[in-house]
Amino acid sequence: MAFAGGFGSPAPGAGGEIPVTQTLTDSVQSLKWSPNPQANHLCAGGWNGEVAIWNVSAQGQTTPMAKTKLERPCLDVAWHPHGQKVFTAGADGKMMLWDLATNQATQMGAHDQPIKCVRSASKLGPDVVVTGSWDKTVKFWDCRTANPVHTETLPERVFAMDVKDELMVVACADKKVYIYQLDGGAVKPFRAVDTVLKMQTRCISAWPTKDGFCVGSIEGRVGVQHIDPAKSNANPSKDFSFKCHRDTQKSMIHSVNDISFHPIYGTFATCGSDGKFVFWDKDRRERLKHFQNIQPHQGLPITSCGFNPSGTLFAYAHSYDWHKGQQHYVQGQDQIFIHPTPAKEIQKKTTTGGRR
Repeated sequence: MAFAGGFGSPAPGAGGEIPVTQTLTDSVQSLKWSPNPQANHLCAGGWNGEVAIWNVSAQGQTTPMAKTKLERPCLDVAWHPHGQKVFTAGADGKMMLWDLATNQATQMGAHDQPIKCVRSASKLGPDVVVTGSWDKTVKFWDCRTANPVHTETLPERVFAMDVKDELMVVACADKKVYIYQLDGGAVKPFRAVDTVLKMQTRCISAWPTKDGFCVGSIEGRVGVQHIDPAKSNANPSKDFSFKCHRDTQKSMIHSVNDISFHPIYGTFATCGSDGKFVFWDKDRRERLKHFQNIQPHQGLPITSCGFNPSGTLFAYAHSYDWHKGQQHYVQGQDQIFIHPTPAKEIQKKTTTGGRR
């Protein structure tokens, strides 16, 4: 059975949504939960350079914790493994380290073009962070030194990137994914693969099992691909793509803006320019649940999303994603929501139709 745009019935609304208090005042570019399972801390970076952190209760209620402001748009954020610092990727090519204890942001790295992605690379050391840029490089930084400790030069601009322990996947403008192994203190190129998608890459997320990745495109489609070439080549059907975030009644195709895996069940969420998010099971090729827009954000894109470390809360941001140009931007519409996520919504179905 393949994923189908009409599989299952949409939920009447993303019920129980809790708005984040004192949200960002411009388009949210990135949402990330702290890796510390004892602290439900959520960080967001925005187009006007705002970066903010909230404490989130187990029920999804939020309390503002801290805020800083970059000189240029913040395109991505990432937490230090200890959860006490945040890395930011700037459109001015600067990578900043925001120390929450002192509330000071210090420049730790730089590229010649905007930095599109930033991730912790803790397998190479607790203070190592990796940045991917439109200058066609991926750089590794140790917070204790001023210069990059390693640089990878790529054929094209970095559009998306993810790191899961020793696995790093980098999606570039040439529709290729460059796969690396981060282990033993070294960066080891593994292979470069074409995505199973035909259009421009928008986002990428490595599987929690670290043997594959999902990649989303501007064409309302997600690719599911293995890392090991033996699995892909021996059985090509194991690597596949499926349609999503499409309005068949209006013949509208929307971008897949983000992909986030559930930390417990291995299922995942996608969010798109149609303003909706969907839960999926890649192994059974099924849609688990489809959430409609909520008012007053009808039709406003969802730009970023993610599950907290326990998988009980799902955060997503309604923001303009600029796909229609500056003339369609309306200030003041941005809002981040917390969606409490019961197991019945996100865990895999059993063969008998029930839930595990």
